[in-house]
Amino acid sequence: MRRINSNVPLMAVVGLIIIIIVSGCISDQNTAPTSNITQNSTITTPQLSITAEVETGLVKLNNRDGDDIDLRNITIVIEQGDASAIYEKIGQSDRFVKGDTLYLTSTDVSLNGKALNTGKISINKSGIVEGYQTAITIIHIPSGDILARITSAEGFFG
Repeated sequence: MRRINSNVPLMAVVGLIIIIIVSGCISDQNTAPTSNITQNSTITTPQLSITAEVETGLVKLNNRDGDDIDLRNITIVIEQGDASAIYEKIGQSDRFVKGDTLYLTSTDVSLNGKALNTGKISINKSGIVEGYQTAITIIHIPSGDILARITSAEGFFG
């Protein structure tokens, strides 16, 4: 006489119960469709018309026309040969608007004569070569676009 293993049907019943419990848990979950789409944001690059006056130790940027610029959103780079000055996070909530003049020296920044809290000024005077043009580049941080690139025959570093 052959003996029947009673554990096999018991294991099948337990497995079936586990499947029912798991499927019940799954069906209790919130099955409402959810969106996993990241919203796209468009960064608009401001348009400017800027002129520059350069003399030793001073750059004056004049906003002739165009959009208002939040000064915290721009970086200004002044280059003469290998020497450079980089101005980052200029002002608190100050805006550079039509008719304004921004004054840049190696130690500070002012807007229409009002001193601004400058986040960071980095000066590299190595590689100053007289006779090199001074190039001023204004970069819009959110878009990474160059807003203006102005050259002058005058030297900022001397």
